[in-house]
Amino acid sequence: WARFTMEDYDDTYEFRIFDEEYLKFKHFLSINSFLMVRIKIIPGWKEGDSRIQFLNFMMLPDTIEQLSKRLTLYVNIKELDKKRMDEYAELIKKYKGTKELNFLIYQMEEKIKLHMSSRKFKINITADLLEELETLEWKFDLK
Repeated sequence: WARFTMEDYDDTYEFRIFDEEYLKFKHFLSINSFLMVRIKIIPGWKEGDSRIQFLNFMMLPDTIEQLSKRLTLYVNIKELDKKRMDEYAELIKKYKGTKELNFLIYQMEEKIKLHMSSRKFKINITADLLEELETLEWKFDLK
């Protein structure tokens, strides 16, 4: 078994983990690890009590790649030119992957939106990709 402490922005919490859960997740229990933990509250051993069941531990840097399903790029029609299209093509080629890629093309003045899904191109959603999108100041949505 193990006793460990987790903290977030607001508080510190202490947990105990036993038996098969311990054996399954013990390699995540190291000092200063950044984790995402998925839990379930289940009935406790005594009537009226509840306890935590640990479902999954994941290293925080890996969560984007493992949990993301789709990237949507927002494209203002006024900014869409040959240069921008080449930049999109280069980005898609650089981060070729298996996740869904969508575009939302819009024009603010006439309130027009066109949703487009790419059937041909898929993307690898990584922290590097998201950082690059933010550096380029491109609007995007991640699901």
